Amino acid sequence: MTTPFFTKLATSGRRLAGPAAMLARRILACGIGTRAAVPVTAVSFAALHGVAGGIGTMALVNMLLGGLLFGLLAVRGGGIASAFGAHLTWNGVEQLGVGLDPNPGTGAFGALLDLDLSGAAAWGGSAAGLNASRAMAFALAAAVTFVGLRRWAVRR
Repeated sequence: MTTPFFTKLATSGRRLAGPAAMLARRILACGIGTRAAVPVTAVSFAALHGVAGGIGTMALVNMLLGGLLFGLLAVRGGGIASAFGAHLTWNGVEQLGVGLDPNPGTGAFGALLDLDLSGAAAWGGSAAGLNASRAMAFALAAAVTFVGLRRWAVRR
């Protein structure tokens, strides 16, 4: 028996996850090499999220960093499963776990907790929440660095 929470988690990322996964798979499969595929995937990821409209510069930077992270995870894992899993996990926790998107409030499916961010917009206190915050940029930059260094260390 599937609980409502896990049903919601499984369906929350379907809007863009399918097209983004197909796009990433095609980019990695077209033979341009991983050095080009990771940045191309990152730009494509940011552009796909930018189509939703109304995102500012900081949100775009974060989407680009997220795209880099997911591209590196795909290369490191030898496929898109780890990148897809990381993206689904982030969306599930953000929206259904702790209710950070939308900020304030919760989405149509509700959330286990409703943590609303307040304070300076640059640190997550806006309607865009963490997606347009410096805190997210720092966290994503650290994750990109960690995964990138781990990839380099494994190759040596």
